[in-house]
Formats: sequence, structure tokens, C-alpha cells
Amino acid sequence: MGVPYLFEQWAIICWNIWKARNKIHFEKATFNPEHILFKANAMLQEFCSCPGRDLLMPPKQTMQRKHVTSAWIRPPPGFLKFNVDASFMPNSGLTALAMVGRDSYGKILTGRTWLCSTASSLMAEANALLRAVQSAADMGLDQVIFESDNETLISYAQHANQPLPWEIHSIIHNIRSFCSSRPNFSFSFIPRAGNRVADWIARSTLKGQCPFYWAHCPPDILLQLLLTDAVS
Repeated sequence: MGVPYLFEQWAIICWNIWKARNKIHFEKATFNPEHILFKANAMLQEFCSCPGRDLLMPPKQTMQRKHVTSAWIRPPPGFLKFNVDASFMPNSGLTALAMVGRDSYGKILTGRTWLCSTASSLMAEANALLRAVQSAADMGLDQVIFESDNETLISYAQHANQPLPWEIHSIIHNIRSFCSSRPNFSFSFIPRAGNRVADWIARSTLKGQCPFYWAHCPPDILLQLLLTDAVS
């Protein structure tokens, strides 16, 4: 997303705060700060989905993009790979977080889901990454690759000197804190096509359609995704 996205986000938040201020001053209305953030995020999502928006981006940004494989790749022997994703409902803030950990054979060794409330999709993805890092630390693991399809989030986790958006500032600092004493914790970006397992788990959890036993006995649709990954 980068700087243009942050500028758009800041402008839309300020606009919603100004509108709320006017209603409070002139109409004696009352507002919950979280409601203002939710409304601003919904407006941002609508803006970002407008046709032709990509035409506003400088051409060189597209040309400088690295080629990244879209397939899930097994971790090296001795390592685990934790894929994470989140599903977010802008209107309510309800969020489902998903983490699935697999070994070098592609076998699921651990998996978790969480339901919580967040103010944006970026915050949701960041929380999913934090829960995964914390889970790996709690399990005593020290060789883990954490993978997400949010390239911006992975960049924030990888580069300690990169300025952070206010909404995920504390989350990223917590992630870096867990990793400070674990040099074999690393982060990797993968396109959504390679993160289908975590994506399905997150979306299904948000809809109430993901069985609680999915990590131990995957349902057929999840098993098909796992088998596809195993042969890619």
C-alpha cells in the first residue's frame, strides 16, 4: 500500500473526525470514537475498490515489484511455517484470526483461530501475525517462518527502522519484542493464492462455518487445499 495509502487513510480519518465534530457542535450529537474509525475504514475500503484507482499510482512502482511465487512452499527441514490471515467485517469490526503451522512435509502440527474486534483490515492482519508469533514462543519453538499475504505488514515486521502506522504501532513492537531473542523467527510474504489454507480458515471462522476440530481432522474442502499445497 505504501505512502499513498497512508495519505488516503489519514485524509479520510480527518474528514470523518471533522464531520463528527460539526455534528457534536451544531446538532449536539454524540459519537463513539470507535464508530468514527469504523466509518472511516469503510469509506477507505470503498475508495480503494474504485475502478481506475491504480491509474493514479506512478508507473515505476508497478515495474519495481519483485516476482514472488504464488505457491505455498514447504519450510526447510527442522523449521515450521506458520501461515496467518484475518477476515474483517468493516461495519461491525468483528474479526476472525487464523494461524496454521506446518512442517517440511506439509503436515499440520498446530492451528488456532480467534475472534476479536479490530478497527481495520491492517490491524486485523497484524493481530493475526502477533498471535502466531506469541503462540510459537509459548510452544518453545525457535525455528519458525511466519507467512502472510499482506506485503505491507511483512515489511513492517522485517524492517525495524521503518515508520509504523499509529493503528498497528504497538502490535508491531510486540512482534519485534518476541523476535528479539529468537533469531530464527523470520517473516515472508506470499500472494493470496499461496495462502489459501489460512484464508479459508479465517473466512469460515468469521461465518461460523469452521469446525473446531479443523487442525486435527480437516474437513474435505480444507483437506483438498492442503493436498494441493503438498504437491506444489
